[in-house]
Amino acid sequence: MFRYHLIYLLILLFFLFPRNIYAESSYVLPYPGVMPGSKLYVFKEMKNYLDGFWYFGDISQFKYNLLLSDEYLVESRILFEYKQFFLALRSLRKSSRHYVDASKYVDNALRSGKDVVNIEDIYKSAEEKHKEVLIKLKKELPEFFFWNPENQEGSELFLYKEIDRAISELR
Repeated sequence: MFRYHLIYLLILLFFLFPRNIYAESSYVLPYPGVMPGSKLYVFKEMKNYLDGFWYFGDISQFKYNLLLSDEYLVESRILFEYKQFFLALRSLRKSSRHYVDASKYVDNALRSGKDVVNIEDIYKSAEEKHKEVLIKLKKELPEFFFWNPENQEGSELFLYKEIDRAISELR
């Protein structure tokens, strides 16, 4: 009997003293895991490519492409923070490409008459989160960067232009 009273007391305390959780967006981006520059990154890329053959159907392909888009976005954000601009732009382009592919699969599912209300909600939340991250990046980064690799001719990387392009590819 004491055990039941203790359980009720703990539940009551849990609801009486709730924890405040603050977040800008309810959509959570995944951690990318292995980053460019690692020797294991090639294997991650091969795994991502091969995983694409595992997912069948529009909704499954949507989830797969959205997951990759989210991972590459976080990857690019981390690389921008460490001033690895060339690798960050490459990851940002991959993120945009997979985001556009996810959009195509949502449209295909709509055309084939599937119920995509939940999928559209996820897609809109992802769009808001992607815009939030990209706008924040644009505020923190320089407009352009001169990239000078060893033993090669350098070139300018237009960071704002690439971020604006990624924002425009969001629905």
